[in-house]
Amino acid sequence: MDPLDEYAIRAKDIEAYYEILSFVDSVETYKGKYVFDESNSANKILIDREVQKCMRAVAFVILYNAIESTVSNCIQLVFDSINDDKLRYFDLATEIRRLWISNKCNDKIENRSKIKNIAYEIIEEMIDSPIDIDKMPNTSGNLDLRKVIELSKTIGVNLDYIPDSAQVGKVLLSIKEKRNKLAHGNVSFSEIGSMVTISELVIAKNTVLAFLKYVIDKYQKYVKAKNYKLSGCHPK
Repeated sequence: MDPLDEYAIRAKDIEAYYEILSFVDSVETYKGKYVFDESNSANKILIDREVQKCMRAVAFVILYNAIESTVSNCIQLVFDSINDDKLRYFDLATEIRRLWISNKCNDKIENRSKIKNIAYEIIEEMIDSPIDIDKMPNTSGNLDLRKVIELSKTIGVNLDYIPDSAQVGKVLLSIKEKRNKLAHGNVSFSEIGSMVTISELVIAKNTVLAFLKYVIDKYQKYVKAKNYKLSGCHPK
């Protein structure tokens, strides 16, 4: 799927969740209010402080998933374009050459015989065959602003001057750290949720969505200009 199309779906999902989150967070919990199922009044849930805190924490998981999915889709866009163009090694920009070689040598090399075999296979592919890039870098749980910039540079995508970079860096690092604590079970959802206000979560959402749209635009320009090719020109 095109990264921008996937982004639109993710953004819509996030906004829908935030609508529910805002409603739940606005309930005056000291009144002991229930939410009822209109089709069956026997089905009800009490909205209390624990529910509110847990739902705030879930927002960090949703935002992180959007970051990881969007970055992965952007990288896949580059790989697909390279593979579609059926380019040989000597047609590629330096960054893509290094990436391809790295992918070929990612197995643990235990002896000289294996080194020779790998070198032979690489040289044969370099000479005669279009290369195929399909191995995605490991991004699971690792993505903050520094890592997104680093990954992009390995491909040759320059993110340039990121708008509000200090704010973006702070927000992405916080999201990554909280998401990982939740994923690893180091803290409870209610504990994470108690650390943040709804207004701070709204700022985080807006920051993430704006940043991801910026990243998608940079990757699309890179692919459109075919900057993965040796003769490519960087878009202005």
